[in-house]
Order: sequence, then structure tokens, then C-alpha cells
Amino acid sequence: MLRYLRIYLAFVRNCAVREMEFRTDLVLFSVSNVLTSALLVLMMAFLFARTREIAGWTAERVVLVTGTQIIVTAMLDFLFFKNMSMLSRYVNRGELDMVLVKPLNSQFLVSLRYVDFSQLPSMVVGAAYVIGAVQRAGIAVTPLSIALYLALLGIAVVMFYSLWFLTVTLVLYVGRINNIQYLIYPVIEQARLPTDVFRGPLRLAFSFILPIAFVATVPAKALSGLLEPGTLLYGLAFAAATLGLSVWFWNFSLKQYSGASA
Repeated sequence: MLRYLRIYLAFVRNCAVREMEFRTDLVLFSVSNVLTSALLVLMMAFLFARTREIAGWTAERVVLVTGTQIIVTAMLDFLFFKNMSMLSRYVNRGELDMVLVKPLNSQFLVSLRYVDFSQLPSMVVGAAYVIGAVQRAGIAVTPLSIALYLALLGIAVVMFYSLWFLTVTLVLYVGRINNIQYLIYPVIEQARLPTDVFRGPLRLAFSFILPIAFVATVPAKALSGLLEPGTLLYGLAFAAATLGLSVWFWNFSLKQYSGASA
């Protein structure tokens, strides 16, 4: 475990050095990401221009959900986006063969080789929205609610990394799939609003089958002291199951992969 941690820290250092060589790109992408995050909250302001609450959620609490969604999305992009984008290139250029012969776990290498530092400002913006929403809503946070909130953010990242990786692994079967790394985004974008706004089967699906609720709604409820009993355990079980499924599907798919020479 310590070996992999040292290797990952080396990856991060190498990415940081590369970013410093292209500072202008880093600044421009960072500004673009911050502006995108700011526009999301402006959209919430327009949404609440003529109403005080939606499905029992006040404007401040919806901003809390939106800020949380920004944090989770930025974390996923920071950790995984470049890696998910590279997998198709690895397959089509025959570079995956070189990855597979390295004496390291191949899923670790293709998932965590790169980080995107331009996402860090978006995390800060999302955190600022969360803090501002908590203050304006008068939510009395406690050490327990903060710990639950942070734990649920981690669970959301693991869940959607796993679902994302399951999706991009399909390139091992069909080769080039343009922009396959973007397929997860329409799903995550649904988390900008509380899942309570959905009704019937759709709400059930977004809470338990494709648990979009865990991106932002559930962490926001935890921070507000409104987390339903058993939700944390379900989240842990679902995250563990999807992570295990992604590992199994990757290894199974590698057995079907014939390599660049085929």
C-alpha cells in the first residue's frame, strides 16, 4: 500500500511540474471552470426568482446541494478525467500493451496516472457556496455532521469513479469510441437539484438504483442533520459493490483484449 502511495505522489509531482511549464493553459482552464461553477448558482437565482422553495427545499439549501455537486464533479475531474480520456488512446495506439507489462496494477495505472490541477479552483468555489449556504440557512453544523458530509463526498467519488470506469472499459471491446469519457456527465448533472424534486419511480431510481442522490442531496442532508437512518450503510455497500464490479469487469475485459498486434 505504501508503495502505491509513493508512486501516486510521484504521479502528482510530475503532473504539477508539467502544469508549471504551461502556466497560461492552467490559468485559462481554471478561470473557465470557476466561471462555469459561478453560472450554476446564477441559474439557481433565476430558478428561485418567483418561488421560495421547491419540494420543501429553500433557495439556500438548494445552493448547498449545488455547491456540493460542484465539489464532487471537480473532485472526479481532478482525479480521473484525464485518465478516462486517455484510455481510448491507449487502446487505439497500442500503448495499453506497455501499461499491462508494467509490474503494477493496471487499473491503478490507467485510472490515476494524471491529475488536473485546473479543477482545484472549482472545489474552492463549491466549498464557498456550501459554507455561504449553511450560514444563510442557519444550519447548526456539528463535528458529526461535518464528518458524515465528508464521508459521503468520498462515497460519491468512489461510486461515480466506478461507474465511469465501467463505461470507458468498453473501449477494450470496440476500439475507438469518440468522447466516451463524457457519457457520465449527463448523469452527474442531474444532481444539481435535490432528488426530492423527482416523483415516483424516477425518484426511487435516482436514490437507490442509479444513486444520483449520493452526489449532492444525501451529503447536503447529512450536513443539515437530516440524514435518514441506514443511508450511510447503503452508500458504503453500493460504493464497495460498484468498485468491485469495476475491478472484475476490467480484469474480465483484459482477458478478451487481444493487444495491439491483433
